[in-house]
Parts: sequence; structure tokens; C-alpha cells
Amino acid sequence: MRITIFLLMILMGSSCADLMLEGDPKNDPGTNFELYWQAFDEHYSYFEADKIDWDSVYSYYRPKINSDTPEDLLLRILVEITISLKDPHVNLYTPRGQVGYQRIPDGSPYNILESNSAYLTNFRKGSSQITYADIAGTNYVYMKIHSFKAARSEFEVIDDIINEIADKDGLIIDIRSNGGGNDLNANLIASVFVEHRWPYRRYRYRNGPDHNDFSHWTIDYIDPHKQAHYDKQVVILTNRWVASASEGFVLSMKDLPKVTTVGDTTMGASGNPILRELPNGWLFRLSNWQVTELDGTWIERIGIAPDVPQWISKDDSVANVDTILERGIDVLNQY
Repeated sequence: MRITIFLLMILMGSSCADLMLEGDPKNDPGTNFELYWQAFDEHYSYFEADKIDWDSVYSYYRPKINSDTPEDLLLRILVEITISLKDPHVNLYTPRGQVGYQRIPDGSPYNILESNSAYLTNFRKGSSQITYADIAGTNYVYMKIHSFKAARSEFEVIDDIINEIADKDGLIIDIRSNGGGNDLNANLIASVFVEHRWPYRRYRYRNGPDHNDFSHWTIDYIDPHKQAHYDKQVVILTNRWVASASEGFVLSMKDLPKVTTVGDTTMGASGNPILRELPNGWLFRLSNWQVTELDGTWIERIGIAPDVPQWISKDDSVANVDTILERGIDVLNQY
């Protein structure tokens, strides 16, 4: 694993983020630091799980800050703290851009281009986030979900798509490198594959001053779609860049009787962040919940392993050979 600090001039949205503007505290370096540290102390959900000594962070950095501390130094300190948590759902947003920890596994997310006619024909665009095509030489359909970060209307097209492909013998859903977005969008897609109310994960929120204060575990469900249902075999393609709401999608699908996951283990990042503002106008977000599989299996920092492991090498990618997609087709052929 390695750390990447990245700067983007656009604030990255989150389905579960909320903006809390609290009064009008004094705008000085010390107050900004105190409020940043305190927000994590009261709301961050992974101190105990990751064995983080948050008090030692305060003891180390607080003496470095006084009323005359330059903005550059304050920024550098908050950046160091932000990335030290090694949590993709912890970010600092300033006029200079976004700063955060990007969990990048060893290797690269080699994916075949969707336009590769060796595998796919008859491309259609359902929406900005969903494209689909026929799989050459088969009666299967390939569907690519690029992201779950978009308006709900971009995913409501699933009704028409499912009705269109009702006579197909199998479906491959490719969510490789889908970094997440809105859980409600992911749930909408999953709803066309369940026949009855389907439990798929547990979650709890940090809700008290102690680092181990949490709400009771709550079970999350997917309800069946009212207009469309697909009852054939489904394969979901995954890699290490599947994260957040996309991992929720995998959890909601992977134990369904006619679903098989193929590819690599997902990232393991599902913090459900909340958003806060400092007196100087800087924004930051932090993970506020914990989520597990129904049986209590931990996924944060670990990920969700596929039913059928398969890796695509750089050489395969250069040669336009998609071994993960090929393995997915093989799985469908077994039924």
C-alpha cells in the first residue's frame, strides 16, 4: 500500500455527508486546530478499531500552534493529521484544493476498454453512469456502472434496461473502479434482483464522547423493485478500487442465490462521512459509522473477497485481454 496526497479544486460529494455550521467561534489558528481535533474526538468511528491514540496527536501538534502561527503551517499540520488516519473518507477542503488519503493497493486497476469489440457489441447508453452492450457470441448482457455519484434519475433507467434484456440468459455487471457515491442509487440497482425484503449488512453510528460509544447495530435491507425484476444468473466484476457505496452494492448482491462475484477483493472503505466547517472557512469530513456483513465480518480496511478470484495483469491489459470479464463469462456458461 502507498499514500497519495491529491488536490482537486472540486469538493467531492457524499451521499451521507451533512454540513454543520456551528455558531461563530473565534477565527485564529489555535481555535481552528482545537475544533478540528475535537470534531474527530467526538464523532470519528475508527479510533478503537485502528488503535489510534488521538490524545497523543493533540499532545504532539498543539504546542506547535499559537496565535501567530502562519496559515501555511496550520494547513501542513492538518494535512499531516488527515492523511495519518489512512481513511479515504477523511478529507480536508481548502481554497487550495482537497487533501486526503487515497488507499492504493499494490499493482494497478487494469481494465479493458468497453469499446473492445472482441467482447462487446451493440453498445447502448442508458444514462451518464450506466452503459450496456451485448456480449459477443453469447446471449448475455454486459452492464457497466461507472459511479453511484449522480442524480437518482440517472439510475432509474434500470427499469427500462431490465425490461429490455428480460430474454437474455445472463447479466454481467461491471463495477470495477467504481468508487461509490450514493447508497440510495446503489440500492435502487440492487432492488431489481431481490424477490423479497433482503437483509444485507449491519451498521452503527458513533454517538457519544467515548471513542467506543456507538448506537445499537441496525440491519440494512433492500426492498424489491416495484416495476422491474431480473431473475437470471448475474455476475458482478470487482477490483480493489471498488469502495464505499459500491461495496454496499456488493454486500447487497453477493449472497443472492443467482449472483456470483468475480475479480479482486474490494477496497474496504465505507465510512459514511459527515461534513464540518472551521471558522476560517475550511471544510473537512470524517467517518461516522461502522459497517459489517450480517454475520459481523469486518470489511473496513479489509474489503469484500470475491466468490471467484481473478486478476488482470498489465500485459493482458496492453494486449486487450480482459481475464476478469472472460472468467465472468465462463461462470455464466456453467449454468
